[in-house]
Amino acid sequence: MKTFNWKALGRRLAVMGLAAMFLAGGYEAYCHFLRPKDFLDSRYIPKEAGDFPGRASVELSIAGYKEALVEEPESPRLLTALGIAYYALGREYAVDAVNALESAKHAGALDARIFYYLGRLYSDLGLFPFASQEFEKFLRHYPGDKQGRLELAKLYYDLGSFHESAKIYEVLLGERWASKNTTVRENLVLAYFKLQDWDKVVALGTQLRGQNTEHSKELSFFLAEALRNLGRFDGALPLYEEALSAPIAKEQHLEALEGKLTCMLKLADQDPLGVKALAQELLKEDRNNTLAKTTLRKHKANAKKRT
Repeated sequence: MKTFNWKALGRRLAVMGLAAMFLAGGYEAYCHFLRPKDFLDSRYIPKEAGDFPGRASVELSIAGYKEALVEEPESPRLLTALGIAYYALGREYAVDAVNALESAKHAGALDARIFYYLGRLYSDLGLFPFASQEFEKFLRHYPGDKQGRLELAKLYYDLGSFHESAKIYEVLLGERWASKNTTVRENLVLAYFKLQDWDKVVALGTQLRGQNTEHSKELSFFLAEALRNLGRFDGALPLYEEALSAPIAKEQHLEALEGKLTCMLKLADQDPLGVKALAQELLKEDRNNTLAKTTLRKHKANAKKRT
């Protein structure tokens, strides 16, 4: 019994489709189907470096857009495409990309891609308020865009809008793709830490323990601080010790020393010599530390009483 050849049918349908496209749209539509995506296509939103065409192809597109702009100097479509093409060439063309995209906006462009690329460009240039405004506009058109929401959440954090940042990360964490994404979880821990939502820091931070993430070396510090603020001094002490053995920033190192000393002073069964040694270490690194000075004065007074 002869089996039906589905592959052959698929090839015939593809040929028939191309033929229909040629007849309906002419040679231009046929060529557009065959060539790589063009920056003039408003549906084409490359985001990562690998999504863009090669440099030679991008430079060729830029030359073509510039030539066309001689005839149509205020064409929103051409200016938008030119700006995205400049963006594709990298940071050294950031000013050219911004100028072209802003010109497209002023020319009345309705292409939502402008907001995404301006957001990325302004973020790279450190203009966070402008970047956040552009991403907010982009997400009105593409509310479910993963990369756009990640960018905006990070910008809100950098701007000190920790509530807004946490809200986005919480929504993202509920989506299937992010269920095991350590970056989303870690950034949410950072936002909770800034909000002093200690219970959530402990709950989410504990899940990240042992995972190699961007801020994994600081995770012990975040958890220790959260537990101390929750009054769980016994649990905080070993985490402070972990934090102090990790290569954390100098400011965090001092805070960890002070936090550890605070926990030791809160324990019912104190180690006077250990407390004194830690206070001296803290004072050595921070000569004006009030807690260290007070602790050493009390220790000296108690020693006199015992004698």
